[in-house]
Amino acid sequence: MNRTAGMIVMLAGVAALAGCASSPLRKAAFTGEYSKVQELADGRGALDEAGFCCDTGALCAELFSTPLGCAAYGGHVEIMKALIAKGAKVDVECDDASYASPLACAVWGNHREAVEFLLTNGARLDYRNPVTNRTPLSYCVYKGSNRDIARLLLAKGADPTVKAKFPELGYGARSVVRISEAARKKAPDIAALMESYATSARNAPPAGAASTLPVAGGLMASPAEGGKSVIAVANLGAEAVSASDAAVVADWIRGGLVATGVFTVVEKNNMDKVLAEQAFQQTGCTSEECAVKLGKILNVNHIVVGSLGKFMGANVLNIRVVEVETGRVIYADKAKGNTADEMESAVSALCNRMAGK
Repeated sequence: MNRTAGMIVMLAGVAALAGCASSPLRKAAFTGEYSKVQELADGRGALDEAGFCCDTGALCAELFSTPLGCAAYGGHVEIMKALIAKGAKVDVECDDASYASPLACAVWGNHREAVEFLLTNGARLDYRNPVTNRTPLSYCVYKGSNRDIARLLLAKGADPTVKAKFPELGYGARSVVRISEAARKKAPDIAALMESYATSARNAPPAGAASTLPVAGGLMASPAEGGKSVIAVANLGAEAVSASDAAVVADWIRGGLVATGVFTVVEKNNMDKVLAEQAFQQTGCTSEECAVKLGKILNVNHIVVGSLGKFMGANVLNIRVVEVETGRVIYADKAKGNTADEMESAVSALCNRMAGK
């Protein structure tokens, strides 16, 4: 028996002895049986009891969470909504080394919609297993989830310096950058992202240093929190592309700006909540006038507006940075690519140019 298999069997045996075997509610949440979850959640199932999500197979010897986490792993968002409506907690304290929070499970299962749903409902990015110190971001890197989810977590403020233990890899505590080195063969794109993020962090200006935005004729200092310009990215206009593609690129911009270390970026969920409270309709907000209104509501220094479209078969992103106080366009740029990878690299380069790098 190899080391990984031995570790899985050992963890499964310990948890089973502790009475943590799969329950009917966790099984139903894991397999997506909505009506059964509704029935069991009405008094006959422990909503926040952690344990295995299923009984047989290698995955079932690893996947250990609450019913909400079991549903999150499978991307069963409607079941997740039902469990929360019944009173399930988004985060629970559990001292088992196998435990993965619902957000970590959604990341592990590679379900962006489930990740976004949990973040909207207050899931903690910084939740750490008390034994292994694993966070949702460390699961993302170790399990090889897609790069969009990694970018999303980083854009929301996930800390890549937290050191987590993965004994099944044969080593002790490591940051996600180090974990990505070990997982490079399985997920080279995420490994590259983590290394790029680490490089940006090392090259970021010291805390309290004035940051700048490029403008015609020179650089303009941007007064803001801790010397960083507070910036928001508006929904991009979608021209001959889907709204979902435009939303992904907008998230890339947010993540890219965070990675530069120069900007304080308003989270998408926080932005949506503020705008909903003010009954502000963001759709079609691509003009300078609309950007100023949006920026004042969000209380930011600058706002990015623009559109994603198609030209001669290529994806083309056009953006403008509007200074909220004056309404001036202080920076404009574009990025283009024929594939998703090319487009993501072009957006990253655009963000670095915005940061003056």
